[in-house]
Amino acid sequence: MFGRNQARELVAARDDLNALARRVQLLEDIEAIRALHSKYHDYVDIGWDGKLVNPQGLREVFTEDIFFRWSAGEPEESPGHRGVENVITMLEESTTVWEMAMHSLLNEQIFVIGDTASCTRNDWVATRAADGRNIWFLKGFSNYTRTRDGWRIQTVELRFAGKLLPRSGGQRNANASSASTTR
Repeated sequence: MFGRNQARELVAARDDLNALARRVQLLEDIEAIRALHSKYHDYVDIGWDGKLVNPQGLREVFTEDIFFRWSAGEPEESPGHRGVENVITMLEESTTVWEMAMHSLLNEQIFVIGDTASCTRNDWVATRAADGRNIWFLKGFSNYTRTRDGWRIQTVELRFAGKLLPRSGGQRNANASSASTTR
């Protein structure tokens, strides 16, 4: 038989272990979401050694009812695409204008609550098209759902932030103002 103090110590130890298990699970979830997003980007990167969009890989990272939208301004300007097959078709078609595209993520902020999660990030996409090398800057927002097969991407929203163009005529940024500034 345990005394009162021993029982309290056991309860406290159990509570500490449960808290530790929750913290470890949170870290594992965040890392799984990072890995999932890295796979997604690998599956849409194109242009070396004949690499194309990987439809089967995308089916493994998206939910069946994924919603995907990208816009140059307000999100309402683009109706977006819903459903895994529609999104894959859109990605395959939209990448035909580039010879090469590589994605990079910066400043990820992942928030996990139970079996759902969200992420904001900066996406940089280096592309090579007929007009030269371009770098696209996008603000990305995604939601994720934990399924029996692990985490899956539920929504992707990309907002166009800017594009660097090759140097020609002195203009470096497509969003640059033509007005001069005094320093």
